[in-house]
Amino acid sequence: DKDLMEDQTDTQEAQNSDAKSDQDAPFKAFSSLEHLSVSVSDLDADGLLFLRSFPKLQSLHLSIFEDDKTVLDLSPLSTLSSCTDLSIEGPYEKPVKNIAVLSGMPQIESLRLSQLQNLKDLNFVKNMPNLKSLTLKQVPILNLDGLKGHLSLNSLDINCSSLEDVSVLPTLSSLQRLQLNYHTYDIPDLHSLHALKEIDIYEWDRKQVAHMPSIQKLVMNNYIMEYSASFMKGMKALSDLTIYGSGISGQTDPDLGSVLHELPSLAKLTYIGTPFNRYGDYGLAYAGTGAKEIIVKPPLGDSTSVNNPLVPVSLKKMKDDHTVESLTLNKATIINVDNESQNFSENAGSFLPHFKSLKKLVLSGDKLENLDCIKGLKNLEELDISDNYVSDLTPLLDLPHLKKVNIAGNPIANREVLPSTIEVLP
Repeated sequence: DKDLMEDQTDTQEAQNSDAKSDQDAPFKAFSSLEHLSVSVSDLDADGLLFLRSFPKLQSLHLSIFEDDKTVLDLSPLSTLSSCTDLSIEGPYEKPVKNIAVLSGMPQIESLRLSQLQNLKDLNFVKNMPNLKSLTLKQVPILNLDGLKGHLSLNSLDINCSSLEDVSVLPTLSSLQRLQLNYHTYDIPDLHSLHALKEIDIYEWDRKQVAHMPSIQKLVMNNYIMEYSASFMKGMKALSDLTIYGSGISGQTDPDLGSVLHELPSLAKLTYIGTPFNRYGDYGLAYAGTGAKEIIVKPPLGDSTSVNNPLVPVSLKKMKDDHTVESLTLNKATIINVDNESQNFSENAGSFLPHFKSLKKLVLSGDKLENLDCIKGLKNLEELDISDNYVSDLTPLLDLPHLKKVNIAGNPIANREVLPSTIEVLP
């Protein structure tokens, strides 16, 4: 009887081994795979067991779709001992099993977690000593306590509507990048974070980062109130500034221009949507800032004209600029606050000549009717006038350095006048 039982056990083990071999067979050719992005739904009982076939996997992006039949078990993630870059996007309306597996992955360096209904705390991070980058999107955590004092974390991106307490942020001494999407919680003072270089915040957070000399990249999201730009004074390392505005509320005061002129490292300005008061003079926020690139554009994915950007300036007081080499005005309206004129072609003719060093100019979707506004831009090398109403290209012949022009979406009548030395798109 004993021998019979041993034979049966051996037979069962052999069958299990064969079954595993059969399940893994389709993946054998990919056993050396290092990077995998996969979407899963309607899985059978084996779930994510196929991951054991990829022992060398370094990066995994896992998207989980709603499955009424099974609850996905994350425990097979424990087999990925070489994985340092992990992204999990869950089905928010349904929990996943064994999310605690994250506590057993100390090798993780970059982690992105999205829509995981039963992720209620970040205590697992204490077992990830090498974690450098963490992104949290719509996970139902209430606080960031699990991150307290984490030494290796240098990038944190949070978009969680349930979050109430971020008081541990000042304990993240290695933090270099911080992005906080729309929130109602209070941010603590961040001046102790001497390594902080990049931050994305809202207007009501500005006091917590005011005058910080380490900030190199700042994204300001305007929302409700009008505010002075004086909090940026002293940001000597600031090279890249983005100001985002939506609607008619939440605007940066016209003192922005004078503040920008005091920032010695400024190289790039991006104005998205409607961050400015349409009746104010923001000429100094465009000319003489020291920036080499200025971008004015609507919010990404906004198909309406409600948030198309406004450029309110006094054309009588406008000063010359000698540093801007690249200027983008996408679906923009130049408002001459001297007479409230909004005719783009006319106002651009007075606005653009002030930029003496311009090499690249984008005027896309601006209701431009002619090219009179580019006269005198002798240094221009690249021009984009796509999606306008221009028919005559002859003014381009007066631009001796022009190498490339995009004329898509215009009723051009004389394309053939351009010499072969100019690349024409499309």
